[in-house]
Amino acid sequence: MRYFLSFVAWIVLFSGCSSLNRTAPEISVGINSFRVLPSQESMVPQFEIGLHIVNTGPSDIDIRGIVYKIYLQEHKIVTGAARDLPKIPAYGESDVLVKGRPDIFETIGFFREMMERRNGSIDYLVDVGIDVGSWIPMIHTKKEGKIDLAIMNQR
Repeated sequence: MRYFLSFVAWIVLFSGCSSLNRTAPEISVGINSFRVLPSQESMVPQFEIGLHIVNTGPSDIDIRGIVYKIYLQEHKIVTGAARDLPKIPAYGESDVLVKGRPDIFETIGFFREMMERRNGSIDYLVDVGIDVGSWIPMIHTKKEGKIDLAIMNQR
C-alpha cells in the first residue's frame, strides 16, 4: 500500500509539473517606422520606433512590456521600453509605437568612428525583448544587417 501511494504521489507531481511546461509563443518583430521627435525637456532628441509584431502561434499574446536596443557599429545608440501594449491575437498582428533616447557618449563614439571610415557600410542590430508574463521568460528577437553608405551617398 505504501508503494502504491508513493507511485500515485509521483504521478500527480509529474502531471502537475507538465502543465507548467508552457512553450514560448512564436513572435516575429519588424521595424516599420523610425522618426525623431522634438524634445521640450532637453537637448537630446527622442526617437519613436514603429514595431510590427506578428503572432505566428495558436494562442493570443498579452504583452506586458517591450524593451529594445539599437546598435550601430556595435555602439548602443538607442534604448527604450514600453508597457500597456495591445493583445496580439493568435495568428494575428499589430503595430506598436515605442520611444527611446540616444546614449550621448555611444553616439559620439559612433560618429567619431564614421568620420574615420567615410565609406563602406554600417552594421546595425535591433534587439527586442518582449515580456508576455506568466512562466515564460522574456522572448528575444534580433534583426541585424548592413546599411550600404555608397547607396545613401548617391541620392
